[in-house]
This record gives sequence, C-alpha cells and structure tokens, in this order.
Amino acid sequence: PITIRKEQRAEYYHVLEVANEGDVRPFIRFIAKCTETTLDMLLIATTEYSVGLPEADGSSAGCKQTIPVKT
Repeated sequence: PITIRKEQRAEYYHVLEVANEGDVRPFIRFIAKCTETTLDMLLIATTEYSVGLPEADGSSAGCKQTIPVKT
C-alpha cells in the first residue's frame, strides 16, 4: 500500500484525469514517487538501529556494511 497525503490530493486528481485522457505517464510517475516516499517512511519508522546490508554475492550470512540511522 502507498500513502497519498492530503496535500497531494489536487496533484493526484490532476494526474488521474490526464491518465483517463490517455497519457498514463504522469500518473505512473506520481504513484512511483508516493511509493518511494511511503517506503522511506516505513523504513525510518521501523529501524531503531543501523541496518546490515547483505554481501554483494547474494548471501545474507555476513552483513559487513551498515546504513547509519539518523536519530
């Protein structure tokens, strides 16, 4: 699920109308932007400590790098 904030309502309706007229690109960009913002908020809200990153080879056995969390 994504969050569309009250402040974005006018933009949402505008891109929805444009999509209904045939050009879906602005709507897709808007939804992508909202999705990214929602995921960022969820990650910040659920991360209390630094998050370990898996190795580049795909194994999650050794998390060497971390992402610092700003508090």
